[in-house]
Amino acid sequence: MTRENIADLKIKLKRTIYSHKVDKGQDQVKDHNQRLGFTPVLLLAYLRSGSSFTADIIQQAPNTFFVFEPLMNILQRVQIKTEPSCTNTDLFSEECRETSTNSFILDQMSGLFNCNFTEPFLQPEHPGGSINQMFLSKCLRIHKRRPNTCYRQLKQMCLKSSVRLVKTIRISVNLTKQLLIQIPNLKIVHLLRDPRAMIGSRKDGDFMSETNKYLITPEDICPRYERDLVAAMDIKRIWPDSIMQIYYEDLVLNPFVVSKAIYYFMGIKFPDKMQKWITEHTHSRHKNTYYYGTVRANSSSNIFKWKKSLQEKTIKETDKVCSSFYKSVNYFYKPYDKNS
Repeated sequence: MTRENIADLKIKLKRTIYSHKVDKGQDQVKDHNQRLGFTPVLLLAYLRSGSSFTADIIQQAPNTFFVFEPLMNILQRVQIKTEPSCTNTDLFSEECRETSTNSFILDQMSGLFNCNFTEPFLQPEHPGGSINQMFLSKCLRIHKRRPNTCYRQLKQMCLKSSVRLVKTIRISVNLTKQLLIQIPNLKIVHLLRDPRAMIGSRKDGDFMSETNKYLITPEDICPRYERDLVAAMDIKRIWPDSIMQIYYEDLVLNPFVVSKAIYYFMGIKFPDKMQKWITEHTHSRHKNTYYYGTVRANSSSNIFKWKKSLQEKTIKETDKVCSSFYKSVNYFYKPYDKNS
């Protein structure tokens, strides 16, 4: 990534209007932990959008109970409607799921924030669909014949937490409107990333099989982006302090500023250790070779990696499909110009 590219994005950052200012100081932040007992936070993101790094930032809040991709197990069991417009990846689309499934998902998500865990979430052998997997796996090895002992301990950990964070790429913003009715103090962090960068990152992973090939197309990303942005506007009208949209590129180029904005939005005191933590995770001395890792030697260098890794044909096709989305975010993301 050239200095000119970085400078251009930093100019965009200055134009980006976050809904929650951070210049009032942490002393004026009304701590939800004191007023409500705990802060429920939903990190709503997309496949390869930078959600793991963002979740790691939020987890630095003291006494955080983190639930990683709880819908993974559930949606693997869901049947898609047999309609031409519905594909194998349309588990994210409410219109392609049975109404009863959406109601069940809402009940399960609401239960998570209230520390009511049901069987689909208690799967320690599943790499992504369990709650506090490391704790649960270790506990079940010790109490092989008494799994309820582990479940009770897990629930107590959750009940004592100050922040309850759920991260998912498997729910739409539209569905969270109904979740807000059940949990009116819910804080939703909506993470967006350049669709071309997401496609490039997905191509680097194991998403090239016949059943997953739709995931590496702009048709899987931008139409969903647009639906979610419309739903987000509805939420802002009804619950103006309940949702915050951030761009992954902003977070990478200005991690301290954007992280502080996220904490202000959540109503949580910004941890003193964050400056050191951010430096260690964005400018590590060690090169990260793990596909799902969140530690980078130079995290900003990956922002424009797609310009070299994607074919020009793929970039142009993506720009065409995503043109309406680019407009809806005031061209924070704009069509590719190989001369710029």
